Amino acid sequence: MSRYSTPTRGNPFGRPQGPSATQWAAWFAVIGTALLIVAALSVHGCGAGIDPDTVACGRAERTLLGLAAPVTLGIGTVGAFIRTYRIWREDGVWWVWQGAGWFLLTLTLFTLTIGFPPIAGLGGG
Repeated sequence: MSRYSTPTRGNPFGRPQGPSATQWAAWFAVIGTALLIVAALSVHGCGAGIDPDTVACGRAERTLLGLAAPVTLGIGTVGAFIRTYRIWREDGVWWVWQGAGWFLLTLTLFTLTIGFPPIAGLGGG
């Protein structure tokens, strides 16, 4: 009997992995984007004429606000790749989880390189 005519060991009931991986990636993308927007709005009023002791205008606060979105997306990325490995080990349908991991990794690097420097006050502009 062909290997492909029976369900795989890791997916014995034939449940699709797509919806759960898509939901995982979507939730982390929404939360990461929301954190990035909140951080940008929080530091929007910080400037040369603002007292650095105000909320979200200090160097440490701006750094933490800038790292909130990339760290959250990074946690989602690691979780998706761990799930990919576990499903692969069980000989299941792992491709969807790997796609979710790569999508979240792309968002993580995007928010880290594009969003972090201006929020943390490291940009020259």
